[in-house]
Parts: sequence; structure tokens; C-alpha cells
Amino acid sequence: MQGNLKQIQLPEVLQFISMGKSTGLLTIRDPKGNEITLMIASGRIINSSALDRRRRLGELLVQRGILKRSVLSQILTLQRTIESDKRLGQILVERDYIQESTIREVLHLQLEEEIWNLFGLDSGEFKFDHCEESKLGEALVHIEIDPLLIEGTRRQDEWRKISRTIPGDRVIPTLKGNVRISDRKDKLRFSPSEWKVLAQINGRTSIKGVVNRASMGRFEVYRIVAELVDRGLVTIREVDRNSVESAPMLSAAQTSGAHPMTTAKTGGGLFSMLTGSGPSRRDDRAEKLACVSPIGALSHLVNRQVETIPPPRSGENDSRLLADIWADQASIYTKADLIKVDRGALNADLAESYLRLFEFGEAVQDCYEDSLEALIHTVDALYRISVARQGDKAAARAIKELLDDLAPRITVTYAREFKIEERIPATLKIAA
Repeated sequence: MQGNLKQIQLPEVLQFISMGKSTGLLTIRDPKGNEITLMIASGRIINSSALDRRRRLGELLVQRGILKRSVLSQILTLQRTIESDKRLGQILVERDYIQESTIREVLHLQLEEEIWNLFGLDSGEFKFDHCEESKLGEALVHIEIDPLLIEGTRRQDEWRKISRTIPGDRVIPTLKGNVRISDRKDKLRFSPSEWKVLAQINGRTSIKGVVNRASMGRFEVYRIVAELVDRGLVTIREVDRNSVESAPMLSAAQTSGAHPMTTAKTGGGLFSMLTGSGPSRRDDRAEKLACVSPIGALSHLVNRQVETIPPPRSGENDSRLLADIWADQASIYTKADLIKVDRGALNADLAESYLRLFEFGEAVQDCYEDSLEALIHTVDALYRISVARQGDKAAARAIKELLDDLAPRITVTYAREFKIEERIPATLKIAA
């Protein structure tokens, strides 16, 4: 069975599969070419290709506040080096970090959210291939389709109303500053979920970031924010994509989170750039840069990396390239919000100041870990854009020259338990 979602919508396809108690693989492709495959046994959804994506489970557990990112990093290293034959969830359960029932509950909720989001597709393709249940792999969840369809239909109706108030993921919810509690006693009673969402609204974080910070489902957060707007407590601000951040002009050292100094330990290569290790080497081409942590070093790398990327052939304005990439990363790694984009460059001064103040202690660990993840993915995203615009060889040569220039001039004070060779994306490893 296969077809076009313009002619047959996904809820109808799922209902047909449910009624027939069918077993097989249902693949849905959206207009952009993105695919998700649902494993269905006897009319029930038991797994999904979305749940098998690399590190997907770990990120879900971190975002929902169930697992600390530092623990996830340790377990991923363990999985990569010693227990490569085991799934991430299996290692977490065996080492008593989490119960199996909790993992299944998180996967169940996440898959439901992803399927409900697919219900909104009005174009695309689907294909259902019958197969034996033994070929479907492990049953991670057991989702009955009929209740899923009922809830999905309800959500679709409500989404239409919500979208009129919240038009997209990039808008920024902001608390109204002129609300007088004495006048609003009837409207200032909040449920625990509403308090959870309210606590994440700061006038700077996009609603996508609020979703991740609140550790709740996307639909639930959007619904609550839309209700708060209706109650006159929150306003929605759209980001002006043509504007630039109106911050004071900063020096190269300030925008990188690095600080000029006269002498520094130097070394070669990407690893030594972020650890301050390696042989000494005199370099009079530019000032030395001392960073508190790899956050400062990576921020400086990102800012220089942006300079090496040629403009798009289409002639479009590229001034918001870094701002858009960072907004996406900061909405996923929400505790990276101490790093800002000022005048088209990353400014990690505030994050580095906190790390120095608390001497890289536990109080700033979550901030450090999220910032590191966001920066590493930003480096990778910029490298991929460079490849797309000038080809593999030119992009690899540009990043190598950049790293060779920066490595001897940057030192890092705090870099405990950070191994750059294990963390940088595969594309960058090849280039370096």
C-alpha cells in the first residue's frame, strides 16, 4: 500500500492499518524529503526510526531533566569504547542511572508527539510494506492507534487556534510588565504545568527554547503560552530577521570569550588549541589569547570560521547566518544562553566569567556542558555550509589553515575531562 498524503491523510492510513491488525513498516516522507518509519505489529506501533537516531534517547532524557548531560557524556564514551555492543538505554539501566519503565515512558511520549506532528502533513508520500513481526526489531513502545487518532484529531483542531496566536518556533514569548496583581486575582491562579512554563519565559528565549527548558511536550507548552496570551499575561514578539543585534562594538578578543595576554602556552592542532598543551612555538602574527575554558576557544574558532565561508551564490544577505544557527542550537541546548551573538559574532564573556567565578565547579556544570554541545554543533553546521558553498577540498583547507593559525595562540585554564578528539564531528576530524 502506498500513496500521496494529498489524497489520503495519515490518520486515515493508520486507521486502515489498525482495523486490519496489520504488521509491517510504514514509511512517511514529507515534502522536504525527511523520512520516518513506523514499525507496526498487529495494528500497534512498537518502534520508530526516529527513536533510533544517534544519541536521540540521551538528549530526550537530558531535556526532560531525568539525566544530567555529564552522565550522558560518560555513558556515551563508555558505549563507544567498552560496551559498543549495547544500546544506550541498556547501559543506563544496568548501571542503575534510570529504570527501564522510565525509558519506555519517555520514548512513548516522544513518539506520540512526533506522530501527532505528522498528522498536520497535507502533502508528501507514504508506503506500507507487510513483513513478519520478527523482522521489526525490538518493541520499544506499544501504542494503540485508535486512541492516538482521537487525541490527534483533537490536537489538530486546537493547533489551528494556537497557530493564530503563535505563528512559529522562533517567536519569543514575553511577560507583560504592567500586570497588577491586585487587579488580576482571578487570573493569577496557575496549575503546576503553567508555573513550569512561566518560569522559563524571560523575553529572550524563543518558544522552541521554552519547550526544551520546561521539559514538556511541544503541544502542551504552545497551548499554555497561547492561554497566557489570551489572559493578557504574555505577549508574543516576532524576531526581525533583517535586524542585527544592537550591542556595543566588541574587540576580537571580547567576541571570542578570550582575553589578550603577553605570554601563553602554545601548541599545534585542534586538540592542543582547546587544552593549552603541546610544544612551544613563537608566533608574532597576532596577540596571544587566554581562555577560561574550551567554550572561549570554540567561540573564537566559530567567529573566525564564519569569516572563511564565502557568500552564497544567490547574493542573499548572509548577515544573520551565525545568529540563525546559534538560535537553533541554543533552543536545543537551553543552558547555553549565557553565550550571545553580538554584531554577528559569538560573545562568550559572560559564560567564561561565571566559569572563572565558580572555578569550574558544579554550580556551572550544566551551563558548561550545554554550551559545549551547542558550540560543537555550530562548528559542524558552519563547516557543512562551507562544504556546500566551496566544495570538500576548499572547505577542508580553510578549516585546517584556521586551526593551524589559532592553535599556537590559544590557551585554556579549565579543560577537565574534555577530550576534543572524541567530541568533534566526524566531518571536522577528516578536515583537521
